[in-house]
Amino acid sequence: MKKILTLIILSFAAIPSFSQEEDDLLNMIEKQDSNKVVYTTATFKGTRLINLPTVEVMGKNTLEFRIAHRFGDAFTKGSRAQNLYGLDGPVALNLSLDYSLSDRFSFGIARTNIQKLVTGNVKYRLLRQTTNNKMPISVTYEGKMNVTHEKNLDKRYDLFSNRLSYVNHLLIARKFNSSLSLQVDLMHIHRNLVQYYADKNTMFAIGLSGRMKVTKRLAITAEYAKGIGHYAQDQSNFYDHLGVGVDIETGGHVFQLFVVNSFTLNEVQFIPANDRSIGSGALRFGFNVSRVFSYS
Repeated sequence: MKKILTLIILSFAAIPSFSQEEDDLLNMIEKQDSNKVVYTTATFKGTRLINLPTVEVMGKNTLEFRIAHRFGDAFTKGSRAQNLYGLDGPVALNLSLDYSLSDRFSFGIARTNIQKLVTGNVKYRLLRQTTNNKMPISVTYEGKMNVTHEKNLDKRYDLFSNRLSYVNHLLIARKFNSSLSLQVDLMHIHRNLVQYYADKNTMFAIGLSGRMKVTKRLAITAEYAKGIGHYAQDQSNFYDHLGVGVDIETGGHVFQLFVVNSFTLNEVQFIPANDRSIGSGALRFGFNVSRVFSYS
């Protein structure tokens, strides 16, 4: 009986010790959870805002098909009601396919009817914003190579290299809260063929983009792009790119409706040589629509 009583007393005496160890273990688990990296999601709702790309890369094993369409000038003299505010055309059209090998890396191909440009691109997330702000921004690189298959009517493409052009983007973005996201786009553009000898083959530009969520499925978007320095002989005839629109989410689709002052869709076209002036009424209605297919 004495032995049994002794064992019971020792057992109760050990309970505080076991309780302390359990508390220490729970504290360790909580500490690990607090250090767990949680990335910010949906800085933007698509891989492209209007004309400019965003920091977003689709999820692993995801295929994105995108249609980008621009109507004709809406308010220029001779357009307006006669041309149904640009809906009669002429139009610019870009079709693209992008596939994500991982949450960080994607590659794709696109084709636009203006100058018959075929584009290959790669995109890689360098940094991702975290919810605890240990990494306050997202940074993504996108590189493009374009080749035109226009007919060589005026001998300009006697050299195949004249058909090539290149674009590099360094995209830096931050999602400030559930509603507001902003992005800076540092661009490098190189065209092997330019219009005049005085034009520079290589130029730099900066883009600013923003998205403001209004409702669960509706957001206001805007973007602006400007060439840096002197890069063209007739640069005074060109204008900065500007676009304002809305994102509408409908299940697996994201519809982007907007008004822009540039006709073309590729950066080598609308950054160095946008000849559309807002003051002359050269605004165009346009839309992007994308469909995502997941294979994971």
